[in-house]
Amino acid sequence: MKRLAALALLASAGCVSLPHPTERDVERVQTGWPGASLASLEAGRTLYQTRCGECHQLYAPASHTAAQWAKAIPEMAERAKLSEREQALVLAFLAAMSPPA
Repeated sequence: MKRLAALALLASAGCVSLPHPTERDVERVQTGWPGASLASLEAGRTLYQTRCGECHQLYAPASHTAAQWAKAIPEMAERAKLSEREQALVLAFLAAMSPPA
């Protein structure tokens, strides 16, 4: 069963190469997420890849603005079983990696 879940995850995430956040991304996103750190953005990346990728193909973070992500993620958080803290981590990651508004 674990092997099938791992294969499904790889298949769903295979089309999008998720960037890793940098210190510059941390600085840029801290206006909206003052507590953001490199570690928290990496945690958001991991959650996005694993939880969101369980149900559908992942979108490239740069495919939406931070405002668009802020609208979409809360709509999907229940399906992905994201806690409020996890949701904030995913949003911070996506905002850091999305194009400036």
